[in-house]
Amino acid sequence: MARHRSRIVWACVIATVFLGSVVSASDLETPATPRLAPMPADFIAYQQAGRPLTTSRDGWPLGLIPSPVDLSHLTGQRIFQDRAKAAPPASYDLRTLGRVPPIRNQNPCGTCWAFATSASIETTLLPGETLDISENNFKNTAGFDPDGCTGGGNHWMALAYLTRWSGPVAEADDPYNPYSDYSPPGLAPRKHIQETVIIPDRSGPLDNANIKQAVMDIGGVYTAMYWSDAAFNTTTDAYYFSGKAYPNHAVTIIGWNDAYDRNNFKTVPPGDGAFLIRNSWGTAFGDNGYFYISYYDANVATSLNVYTGIESVTNYSACYQYDPLGLTQMFGYFSTTAWAANIFTADASENLAAVSFYALSAGTTYDAYVYTNVGASPTSGTQAAHLQGTLANPGYYTLPLPSTVAVTAGTKFSVVIRVNTPGYNYPLALEMPVAGYSTTATANPGESFTSSTGTTWTDITTSYPNTNVCIKAFTASDEPPPPEHASLIAGHVASDATWWTRLTVVNTGLVTTDVDFLAFNEPGALVETWTLRNLAPNALFTCDVSTIFSSQALAQGLWVRMNHESELAGTLEFGTRDGTSYVTVPMFAAGSDEMIFPFVVQNDIYYTGITLINVGDAPATVWLDAYDENGNFLSRHTQYIGVSAKYVRLLASIFDGITPSLIRFITVTSSQPLVGFEIFGSFIDLGLAGMPAVYLGDSAKSAPAEGDSLSPTANYTVYYNSVPYPENFYTGITFSNLSTQPVNVLIELFDFSGTRLVQRYWPAAILPLQQITREIWVACGLAEADPDAAYMKVSATQPLLGFELSMRATGDPRDYLFDGLPGVHAGATDLVFPVVKIGTAWDINLLGFVNTAAVQTAFTVHYYSSNGSYLGYYANTIPARGKFLGYIDPTDPGSASIAWLLVESAQPIVGDLLFITEDWTRMSAYVGIP
Repeated sequence: MARHRSRIVWACVIATVFLGSVVSASDLETPATPRLAPMPADFIAYQQAGRPLTTSRDGWPLGLIPSPVDLSHLTGQRIFQDRAKAAPPASYDLRTLGRVPPIRNQNPCGTCWAFATSASIETTLLPGETLDISENNFKNTAGFDPDGCTGGGNHWMALAYLTRWSGPVAEADDPYNPYSDYSPPGLAPRKHIQETVIIPDRSGPLDNANIKQAVMDIGGVYTAMYWSDAAFNTTTDAYYFSGKAYPNHAVTIIGWNDAYDRNNFKTVPPGDGAFLIRNSWGTAFGDNGYFYISYYDANVATSLNVYTGIESVTNYSACYQYDPLGLTQMFGYFSTTAWAANIFTADASENLAAVSFYALSAGTTYDAYVYTNVGASPTSGTQAAHLQGTLANPGYYTLPLPSTVAVTAGTKFSVVIRVNTPGYNYPLALEMPVAGYSTTATANPGESFTSSTGTTWTDITTSYPNTNVCIKAFTASDEPPPPEHASLIAGHVASDATWWTRLTVVNTGLVTTDVDFLAFNEPGALVETWTLRNLAPNALFTCDVSTIFSSQALAQGLWVRMNHESELAGTLEFGTRDGTSYVTVPMFAAGSDEMIFPFVVQNDIYYTGITLINVGDAPATVWLDAYDENGNFLSRHTQYIGVSAKYVRLLASIFDGITPSLIRFITVTSSQPLVGFEIFGSFIDLGLAGMPAVYLGDSAKSAPAEGDSLSPTANYTVYYNSVPYPENFYTGITFSNLSTQPVNVLIELFDFSGTRLVQRYWPAAILPLQQITREIWVACGLAEADPDAAYMKVSATQPLLGFELSMRATGDPRDYLFDGLPGVHAGATDLVFPVVKIGTAWDINLLGFVNTAAVQTAFTVHYYSSNGSYLGYYANTIPARGKFLGYIDPTDPGSASIAWLLVESAQPIVGDLLFITEDWTRMSAYVGIP
């Protein structure tokens, strides 16, 4: 077919039908012979019988038909290995998580395949996004041979409809009407489907790990089954059919119960256990539309797939393609490796951004190329892009190019792929005419090519008329780019009778900027906005949030994004109005899809709270993995966080089936960028400590090795900058091994002059993900505190993660001081401190700077007022590897006007600010912001 943009419309052309793999002598390409994959037996039987759509004996509509695609070679293969961390729970139900839409009714049409597909997509989007998909549009515009209502369909037909961007269409745009084959033309899809995973059929009744992982991590799983009224127990809403039969119905798996009693079924299966099924026969059927099907059912859990790439329609502008009917046959050279290419003609001068194709085996490896200005051969032009990799799971994938490729209107370009499908000799996906199924497929010479070697190319239509290879190309979005602005994010914003929150931002850039304060509630809705006008360079703005947002908004668990057009640094302060709790946390400038909470504790004395915010542009699937102090994996929790939504939980309520006191740190992986922070407190004493989650990219920073250390190659470092008042405070530290192999950790303690007081290795290699938690003096091998100690440093040949917590407890809960700081991996030559505490209410405001270099460094502390006026400076030097500790004297003239500090240093330094109230009842600390 000709290339299409966005919505696809094509003429119904009757084409020659090819069912076998016979080729003529002209098709030979030395040394391999091209051939088509054998068709599955159920499809051949379907062709021969020409069976019409049937309903069950009791009148329930069915509608599943077989497809010519046979992927039985996948049976029993384990996929999702990158997601699986522990055994799934014994039972699971998407209904309890708010992840199922209302039950729908396909009656009387044979459109189960469309309803099962829609349910899979909708449950994947929920709870963060609700989309009611039009099954009517599937039914009427699929474009295959079977009649939309009476002819039936399957998941390959649904996937073709979706990946050509015909849908999904909203139900409101094309409501379900089983008695009409009309759908309004030109309806816009609400999503672009760019990826799906084909889940292998089971090898046996208990081979359910793939399905369970998909339901937990992604959403409802499309499955085929065989329906017989006689096999359904209407009393218990349980189904079990023991005989092999060709599937005739499609449903969606939304959960399971390993202990589901086998005696609930009409015929007792060999064991307990069942999948929870969402049907499409209305709420009058089963348990309000749901039922259980035994693990031992002979036909369920076949033709499985789940949608993993449900993207915004602004992701790409146009789709170049020749395969609107998608995959209808496989092709190869009786080898696991084959080459294929499509030559397209550019409709406009635009930029190619991505390509797509099918992976027909787990572990498919690929090379993909883009050539511009091509002639008759796919590789005759200029190679403009190349990407390669491995696709762990079988399915359909869209792969972004390393950089966009410009094409000129009217010129030809090609997409060339080499795929290797381990264990399968038909690596290429084709769209071709198949009798009774896809006879509307069309193709022209000069469009699609195949090769066994990538050097000699054959036009596929010379062997198989009206046939194309399934390769698409996508152009960069022509949506206008979002306004150019940066953001700061404050993750915890509350103000009521108990809590106060203060936001402070300083313009460290060179231009005056407005700052838009956007307040989002926990579900992700934008509830209020407020704009600060004309924040000048070096000026600071600080406010109690109750002065810019209403009490109604502040009661909704807000987080705030501050958009601006300069460079800003900021801090978030919050606490209780009775003065018993006070936290200072630097604001976030960006999110990350990988982070760690480095120190979490939940027991009878202490608690930890976790906050995660989705700052991406799509709903996030988030995996939280808990580990004990020895690096042992304990449990995984999968969480769905909507766009701009916030997830807040105490540690004790996150993970099921484990003792919370065993958890020492948590890793977070997400499909969208997140920001995160933790709150650490005591049930017995008063006070809070707050700390941002550590981004994995930050924790892997390395520093030059020091020539006089015990291990010159130990170039991953963590600095513990604050050792406040050793005679009054307990300081505990942690260090964790983030690598996949054991590592020796060098511990060093320095005084203020840079003299090394301690240099020792931890007695044993630290295991992968193991966390060592000790009082700082114990970690250094000392029997008691060293009053000369200034800071501690740990080093290793692999990435480390560190945290320090200082506390002072006198026995009076009102005199309980503690706060935590992240270990810092590298110094900076510029640090900003947006918040300083000067005045009679504050006794201590200690500035500490560690010189990370092996040479002396000069530094300057610049003082600024809130309006940006320069007030003065303090200059000094720090010895090599030494530390400066000082404070701002509140009795100095002009000190009351100081609002923020800029520290400049000739060598990289690590810095923090610690302040304690005048009555020594509250303390807080934060690290300088680079």
